[in-house]
Amino acid sequence: MIYKNGKQVDLDPNKKKELLAKFDFPVRVKYVKNFIKYDSVNKKNVMPPSIGVPFNSTVYVDGDVAEYRYAKSVTLRDNQNYYVPDSFIVQEFETINEQDIDKLYYLYFFCPYMHNGAIAEKARKEGKRLDIMPKFIFEDLKGEAKEFVEREKMKVTVEALISNPDLGVDESDLRRIAKIMFIPNASTEDIDILRKDLIMKTKTAKGTEGYEAFLEAKKNLGNSTVKLILSEAIETGLIKFDGRSSKWFFIEEDGEKGDVVTIVPKGADKDRALVDFLKEETESLDEIREAVKARKML
Repeated sequence: MIYKNGKQVDLDPNKKKELLAKFDFPVRVKYVKNFIKYDSVNKKNVMPPSIGVPFNSTVYVDGDVAEYRYAKSVTLRDNQNYYVPDSFIVQEFETINEQDIDKLYYLYFFCPYMHNGAIAEKARKEGKRLDIMPKFIFEDLKGEAKEFVEREKMKVTVEALISNPDLGVDESDLRRIAKIMFIPNASTEDIDILRKDLIMKTKTAKGTEGYEAFLEAKKNLGNSTVKLILSEAIETGLIKFDGRSSKWFFIEEDGEKGDVVTIVPKGADKDRALVDFLKEETESLDEIREAVKARKML
């Protein structure tokens, strides 16, 4: 049952319809990732000691601030209502079945501790800071399964394109793709080692980013892309990244550092930061392009 300001209320038909469209039962609730630690000795995830959150909250919903509460039952004792259960406790995960739709209704629409609940999603959409750090997340089994299948399909396609020249990516094109993806020594590396490096680059990237990057590079083979120009600039020794200072430098003919190309922000990917900078600084990009041509003629 759902209570608003101490009075039992019916589930809103439209909200219930939204809930049923969003979730497939049984619904699992688990801790958000930053509450889970990995035990490297026993090779398993370690859940925190059981964390409980109250089954009531005062929140702003639908233009109104009110106290909402979920309970299976309520008893009056000493002129005071006692709600059961009074809190939500998760061990490893909590399963919510269809007969507990009232509980799901409360957790999704009114509980501020849900990472992907309506309150947190609305705040993020509006660019507002959350007052309470979410502790739990609804596990999207169907969405995660779809994402897994899409990733595997892309993985099979990309790895086949890399490893099998009969599929249309010859050695010359593969080397150009490797340059665009900033694989070191793409022009001269043994082709089988290069194929392995490409597979590892795509496989170790976040989600499907590596596979998408490969397919995008393949699509742009006919263009002199920014990435290709910069990869050739790195390969010819025209520019170099200094990890200690987090800066890209021009390299003089005597091998000494010259002017700074750009500074990489803390935590940013060095190659992506370089590409993003030079997409805006077209004069610097043109200078690098001409310098690469000159070095190739030497």
